[in-house]
Amino acid sequence: MQQVDLQPLWQQAVEHFGQHRLAEAEAACVKLIGQAPEQPLAYAMLAQICHAVGRTRGATFNAFQASQRVAGQAAGDILIVADVLLEVGEHHLAHSLLGFVDAGHPANTAQLVPLARLYS
Repeated sequence: MQQVDLQPLWQQAVEHFGQHRLAEAEAACVKLIGQAPEQPLAYAMLAQICHAVGRTRGATFNAFQASQRVAGQAAGDILIVADVLLEVGEHHLAHSLLGFVDAGHPANTAQLVPLARLYS
């Protein structure tokens, strides 16, 4: 099976979200999730969109879905998901995700300050 490059669709979602075109960003996230359901950042962005428009249940659900997919992801992605969990009030779950970040790994040194902020 041929791997589809989802980077253009992700960039489109990020651009829409950054310009507050939330309906378009939501549609792109749903499409991303349909094509790559194990990637946490589309769920995290969808949680932020739901939170921004007052759909608390959807925000919490999508943040939780993102949290279930962070194992093995890059430290920066884990921190993004943890931030989103904090936004929707899931403090305990956010802090538990931080255990997935290997603070001793040289590739993660740039993430140590944001990691410390989330732990404090």
